[in-house]
Amino acid sequence: MSAQAPAFGRSKPRGGLNGAVASFLLQHADLIFRVQRRVLPIINVGKLAIVSRSDDVRELFLENRHFSVTYGEKLQVIMANEPFFLVQDAEAAHDHEVNALHMAVRPADIPALAKATTARAQALLAAADGPVEVVGFARQIAFDVFSDYLGVTAPAGRDLQEVGQRLFEFQFADPFGDADLHAEVVQLSAVMRDHLDALIASRKAQPAVDDALGRCLALQAKGRDGFSDVQIRTALLGLLVAMPQLQLIAALAMEQLLQRPAELGRAQALARSGDNEALAGYTFEALRFDPLAPVIQRRARSDHMIAAGTPRQTTISKDAKVWVAVQSAMRDPRRILEPDVFDPTRPWRTYLHFGDGLHTCFAMAFNRALVPLMLQPLLKRDGLRRATGSRGRLRRQNLIPDQLWVAFDRAH
Repeated sequence: MSAQAPAFGRSKPRGGLNGAVASFLLQHADLIFRVQRRVLPIINVGKLAIVSRSDDVRELFLENRHFSVTYGEKLQVIMANEPFFLVQDAEAAHDHEVNALHMAVRPADIPALAKATTARAQALLAAADGPVEVVGFARQIAFDVFSDYLGVTAPAGRDLQEVGQRLFEFQFADPFGDADLHAEVVQLSAVMRDHLDALIASRKAQPAVDDALGRCLALQAKGRDGFSDVQIRTALLGLLVAMPQLQLIAALAMEQLLQRPAELGRAQALARSGDNEALAGYTFEALRFDPLAPVIQRRARSDHMIAAGTPRQTTISKDAKVWVAVQSAMRDPRRILEPDVFDPTRPWRTYLHFGDGLHTCFAMAFNRALVPLMLQPLLKRDGLRRATGSRGRLRRQNLIPDQLWVAFDRAH
């Protein structure tokens, strides 16, 4: 049997003409942004602005008083209108909620999670007797490790991986508002909320367990602010929504390494030597060439000028959508030395894979440490290569990675 996630129900291809246009733009994003950075770095037409240069992208991320996140409307569907820190633009409120959740989901747990990730990856690979599908392989690791860590189980008759994938697609990869996906997520979210409510109630009647849910309940028992039943449910559901990014990042990084045999060989040597820090450099430098989110959206809260004092200064009008082109920023030669060169020793500050400023990804430290470990056992294998035929090329479904098959020599 080949290593892949069990019976994972894939979503239907969506988008029509809009999807085709989005796919074309994604395929040619680097060329488009290269031209934009030089010719018209800030496009500002009506209620849409596109910002392409590194300095301006970082300014947008840091100006949360003037440019708000746009996750709220869809999160309201998932969370039944309960507030979640992802939509908080007020620094004090945002930081209060993040700091509270970090009491239960602790960066200090990363070494234990790293050990669990490595063990699960090795076990899955040991069970494989043929080519491995990277997206499913990484998805299985992520959901096995993090569902245990969070204390979240699947609702009866549901696959937790599939639930997380649909919620992720709806929240982060549905730019044109697919009606069928919306209806599916309304139903799935209600099932998941009811399940988490029952799980929270059940866990209160059981002996304490040292997982994220158990810690939340212990903090609730101590009267800590931010840990009501509904707040715990909302936090766990929010973490579930974001979980698929781990498998998607892993697949994108692997695809870029496969395109570069010399860099792949060096990454394999690092995997075999156990130099995880250097291996992380290869993983996230690879991702710079095809980031999970080429563009992150913001909305102007008021009329506000960006790039003030430069020839490109532009006033973006209130309520305008702003496309913050992180892929372009990470290839901008004004701030990135030799941007077309693969350099795994770049400082972490180079990367915008997890945003910047107030809304830097909550799980950035976890992702930075664990994604390379998902790939490490595969990279150790001799003869690592694409699977034959079309399976050996990265396939996307609704703009996000769906399948990438690799093969390797069986003797190890």
